[in-house]
Amino acid sequence: MTGIGLCSSLGFGLPDHWDALRRGHTGHRVHHGLGTAFEGTLAAALLTEAQWADARAHAPGRDPAIGLAAWVARAALDQAGLSTDTLGLVVGTSNGCLHSRRDHRAAGAASSGRQLELLRRSAVDQTAGELARVLDLHGPRITVSTACASSTHALGVAVGWLRERRLPAVMVVGVDVVLPMVAAGFHALGVLGSGPCAPFSLPVGMSLGEGGAAWVLEADPSPRRAQAWIGGYGASADAVHPTAPDPSGRGIARSVAMALADAALGPDDVQLYSAQGTGTEANDAAETLALARVLPQGVPVTSGKGHLGHCQGAGGLLEASLVLGGMRHAALPPTAGFSSARRLAPPDVVSGRPRPAALAVAVKHSAAFGGANASVVLTAEPAPTQAPTPARFGITGTAGLRAHGSTPPDTPARIGRVRLATLDRTARLLVTAVSEALPPHADPTWGLVAGAPGLQASAGTAWQTSVQRGAASGRSFSRLVRNAGTGAACVALRLCGPTATLCAGAGTGLVALLHALDLLSASPGTAGMVVAGSDEVGPNSREREALDPVVREPLVDAAAAVAIERDRGVPITGTGLAGPKALDSAIATALEGNPAPVEGIWSAGDGRQATMAEEVRAIAGAGLADVPLVQTCAGLGHAEATDALVAVAAAVEAVRARRVARALVVATSPAGYAAAICLGPEG
Repeated sequence: MTGIGLCSSLGFGLPDHWDALRRGHTGHRVHHGLGTAFEGTLAAALLTEAQWADARAHAPGRDPAIGLAAWVARAALDQAGLSTDTLGLVVGTSNGCLHSRRDHRAAGAASSGRQLELLRRSAVDQTAGELARVLDLHGPRITVSTACASSTHALGVAVGWLRERRLPAVMVVGVDVVLPMVAAGFHALGVLGSGPCAPFSLPVGMSLGEGGAAWVLEADPSPRRAQAWIGGYGASADAVHPTAPDPSGRGIARSVAMALADAALGPDDVQLYSAQGTGTEANDAAETLALARVLPQGVPVTSGKGHLGHCQGAGGLLEASLVLGGMRHAALPPTAGFSSARRLAPPDVVSGRPRPAALAVAVKHSAAFGGANASVVLTAEPAPTQAPTPARFGITGTAGLRAHGSTPPDTPARIGRVRLATLDRTARLLVTAVSEALPPHADPTWGLVAGAPGLQASAGTAWQTSVQRGAASGRSFSRLVRNAGTGAACVALRLCGPTATLCAGAGTGLVALLHALDLLSASPGTAGMVVAGSDEVGPNSREREALDPVVREPLVDAAAAVAIERDRGVPITGTGLAGPKALDSAIATALEGNPAPVEGIWSAGDGRQATMAEEVRAIAGAGLADVPLVQTCAGLGHAEATDALVAVAAAVEAVRARRVARALVVATSPAGYAAAICLGPEG
């Protein structure tokens, strides 16, 4: 197993935050700028105007969230001292560039160019690309958006890239901001407290926060360079409810157990558990029960939200950074605001001042809407190297739905435990495709990695309508998270294994497939994975298409899915990942060690003629100019999260029908990455 070293890190204000923890202070303050419904009642660790001005200075003319992310990322890069030529970037965010979204709605009579720019920036999938442009990064970059677990899931993606030697180094950034629409949504769900968050204590309730953190990870760095090590990673789905956790805590326990197994450590090795600890009754109780299932009684527990507030998608990385502070200072970080334990609270919640203790092994856990869980094991020393278990993975099932003209694909009335009429259209399509690709023998250990489009469609429209009517709907708010469809599919089909949701622009399905392979490799107890994507054409995407003068294939509603298992199906014989201008490099990596000739190539681009032409040049540069090429979206319409999986399904069908012996599938996102997978003959 590759040793993953954390070689630099910075969270907004974290050195000052540690000092505040030492002195018994918190970062909370009562905020008065989120709207009259919340004035005087929303206690949150929010950036001041002076701090936001400083953040904006790091990315002039761009969304303030990008400025905040650039602020911490530049500091982490300076610490690491690495070349940015091949550095990968994974951004974890729930909200993305909220200011651009708000400004687009208010643009009114602005020029079409300005409207297009704001609309483009507001897409969640553009968060990583925008940051990469500011930092002048040239490696692959993607956005992970799993609501409040986003940056912890982003760590998992980065760990997979490094272990599989896709890249030598990856920067992980977590960032999220707060605007009135966010506060209104959490208020509608009834989870906001009247004062600062007090995890596992009183008063009950959550307080919002915002911030950014950046970590630079390297494969096998020298011990002198490493501040800490990523020992293991785990993920799971509750498969119970769109917003509430599994009350038994089983989902959280599965995630933590997977991370410990991945690190080759046992429960008795854990010296600190950094909780999700939102301060709400349901979440804190479920986490307490989960700890009783998976860790010895009396393991010290802390929650960074008592100090930082709930920083949503950035929270996992920010709270893990407080754990790093504990390792550096030989002390356990306390849970700010903890006074008296609730009935269901861990027996040892660290409170008051930092508790002196040498900290060698800690678990950080994050949970989110959609029942998504993610856990990471942090160690002060590198974990023992394990020999990788050789594994062969193959594609055993495929499914695809695509609209023709204005006719939407049909979906059944109910799948498993879910009535599809209760879901938005993007989620309905995703659930249907997953159900069709899932083999009959699939069990609850199966997981799901999904791709989601960057712009909201019917879910966003429903939320805006509820806000305009003065009755913000918690149900509509919960559907805004990009992993809502992923969570619905897990509930419908009882998929409790590893899960994640990626927003990576055109070809998202292919990088989702790579992550699913990484998760299967790291989790022998997971029987299989489904990789899916779903696209819905909504008002925002139609507007973007109308404003964009570049000719492309028309947008369509679509969904697709493929099932992956060990030692079955059409073999995946190679994979490659590179920066957006290096498709030839991704192809070369995917074909390494595969002497048999490629007989067919399937491509999933972004529907633009220029991108298709660039792919043709890269394929020729890889020495495959004479191989027949199929452009998946040509004549059928473009669907950014789905097209690559449609290409994979078509290639699998061609191999199974023996029309080709070896197939190559490629995808290029001009602002993100280039990816390739090679499919071998079925044995």
